[in-house]
Amino acid sequence: MKIKKRDLIHLIREMAIDEMAYMGQPSVLTGETPEENPDEDYKITKTSSIERFFKSKIWHKKANKFFGEDRGFPNSNVWIIPVIGTARERVGKMPFDKRTGSQRGWTANIDLEYLANLDVDKDTLSKINPNNDIIILPDVDFLEVDFYPTPHMLIHALYDEGPLSRLDSVSSVIDAIENSDDEVTSTATKALRSGLSQYEPDFAAEVLTAALIYKDGENLTTFSGRPEFSKMLEKAAQDSRAFLQGKIVYIPILLDL
Repeated sequence: MKIKKRDLIHLIREMAIDEMAYMGQPSVLTGETPEENPDEDYKITKTSSIERFFKSKIWHKKANKFFGEDRGFPNSNVWIIPVIGTARERVGKMPFDKRTGSQRGWTANIDLEYLANLDVDKDTLSKINPNNDIIILPDVDFLEVDFYPTPHMLIHALYDEGPLSRLDSVSSVIDAIENSDDEVTSTATKALRSGLSQYEPDFAAEVLTAALIYKDGENLTTFSGRPEFSKMLEKAAQDSRAFLQGKIVYIPILLDL
């Protein structure tokens, strides 16, 4: 059976939109094309495109994988509620904890009234456990190649000078990595396997992200001369889970700051 080139292009396009909402070029996702210099970074700012990104099957598949029972948060349901457009103004009224807040993220105790103010539907609100669940509010201005707000990136941001970086056990891991001349290696994530150096600023956050949401992530990192390091990572992951339980976590991960 032969298929016309035009039909093949249409089929590939539909498959990409449905199944690969954050893997590939933005023009495949939305039909938008760069209008000026094609060499410049291209950003998608349409609200409908950003909403579709978070509704894509592959995004939900990865969220269930990393945040599910056998990975990141076995004792909590994790709810992702994107902050898009005018909702940002309402987020600013939440009573965030200024002690742990930073440009990378803010936390507050779960308050169903505040969530209702973000237009979260009543059915969803009725299923949220304020004492145990985790609400993640990714604030998204735009989508850009290599900077999509994936589940991995959301957690990474919390460790990269975000609220989780202030936990004592997490700080101990970061200090151990950044203040040692001993070799630290890891195969836990694609970035780490691709040669991300321990002397790069993202390295510690990437190792901590792996320990929290990757299967056996804490045991895939080795620290020369410190056999107890996997235990340090395990403790940091446990404390991170405990800290996030019952919290609303606001992550302005893609704001054009």
